[in-house]
Amino acid sequence: MLQKISLLQEGCATARAAALAALLAIALLLGGCSAGTGAPSGSGRAEGGEDAAAAAAKADAAASGTEADAAGWSGIEPLPAADAAEGLQLSRDAVKELKQAAEAGDEAESRELTVRLAGLWLTIEPDLKELDAAKAEAARADLGRLLKPDAAEPESPVDVSYRLYQTYRDLQEQLLGPAS
Repeated sequence: MLQKISLLQEGCATARAAALAALLAIALLLGGCSAGTGAPSGSGRAEGGEDAAAAAAKADAAASGTEADAAGWSGIEPLPAADAAEGLQLSRDAVKELKQAAEAGDEAESRELTVRLAGLWLTIEPDLKELDAAKAEAARADLGRLLKPDAAEPESPVDVSYRLYQTYRDLQEQLLGPAS
């Protein structure tokens, strides 16, 4: 009788261990599936700041490489921004620096800032297209002019950066309301 009770207890312990192992495996699987989001559910924002729409746009541009190359967007990587508001503020700061670099004739600094602006744009573009598609398209076009200036119709980088700053300001006001 004691032997049967002992075997029964061993069986229960084994079953508990197996159940615990199964629960642990499920928890690890579920944790791994949601770990890539890096943000609360529904934001679509990944850990590096790139959201699904930006990733899709990047993939589309890579697939149609000639279009991206023609516009100067090839090789541009999305840069992290917590949300559209932060991305716009970072962009406004960078475009001010760009205008100063362009006025000083510093082409290397201008190029670096242009690439930074384009990377930020890839991150925030989907949100801003929803906010105001026309202004988002204007910003993308101006960034394209900075990335790959049109030799047939040259435009001053100072003028383009000024217009881009105004567009960012307008988008930020739409997103957050007028500054007090």
